[in-house]
Amino acid sequence: MVEFTAVSKPVEKDIEVIEKGLREYNRSFTGLEQPEDKAVYIKDGEEIKGGIVFVCFKPWCYVKMLWVSEELRGGGYGAELLAAAEDEARRQGSSRVMLDTFSFQAPEFYKKQGYSVVSQIEGFPIDSAARLWLTKQL
Repeated sequence: MVEFTAVSKPVEKDIEVIEKGLREYNRSFTGLEQPEDKAVYIKDGEEIKGGIVFVCFKPWCYVKMLWVSEELRGGGYGAELLAAAEDEARRQGSSRVMLDTFSFQAPEFYKKQGYSVVSQIEGFPIDSAARLWLTKQL
């Protein structure tokens, strides 16, 4: 007999079971393996001051995270990180990039880099904000 169990702090091994099951299901339809994370960092010595984490799979690249420390913001580092990820995506055979951001984060930055908003949810994660999905043709 199956039962539902609510857990407020799930353990990693249990999350991995769900992720593995979902990956296998998706692979049965797409034929695609789960891509491995790629990253580019900005470092000051050993300290990470910014970076981008992304995955590539034909024809898409998905930017999972981009962050630049406050002290380096406005210096063009974010654009350089994004360009580095896009270059790697091209090498991996991707022709399009997608990412998501919040209205209080960087939508205007991404638009300056050639991205277009394709979807938006108002009131998320708070009433005065929105979550936006953007894409770009490489």
